Amino acid sequence: MQWAFWIGLFSLVALILFAVGRELVRLRLPPAKPTQIPPLAATAWRPDAQAARDLLADADALAARGLYAEAAHLLLLRSVQDIEKRQPKALRASLTTREIMALTALPDTARPAFSRIGRTVERSLFGGAPVGASAFAECRSAYEAFALPDTWAR
Repeated sequence: MQWAFWIGLFSLVALILFAVGRELVRLRLPPAKPTQIPPLAATAWRPDAQAARDLLADADALAARGLYAEAAHLLLLRSVQDIEKRQPKALRASLTTREIMALTALPDTARPAFSRIGRTVERSLFGGAPVGASAFAECRSAYEAFALPDTWAR
């Protein structure tokens, strides 16, 4: 029994020394460089024109039934899907709309549209504010300005 006690005690001390030593080495090493996600060109972020028109048609159908909040939410969800498709490492499931707006991976040309839609949906979902026809129209025009190619020529 004495041998088992001493072997156990030696193992415990060795384990503690190993853990302390590993932490000391980790503190002395330079920090790992964060992986930077290279930003894509702004035009690479623009969705396919036909897909954008289809999305706008779906949102308009919801709005025609008076479901303005759902229509704006649809625009936001598809925008998040577009971001995830173009920069899959940039998004995590836990990110909020505001955190996504602040991502450096999101180009400056996409940020205003995403921001406008996101603010409207946040006020609706979390603030309980109703989304009216004018708020939906602003979201729709923000998405349209970003997504459709003829608006880029202006």
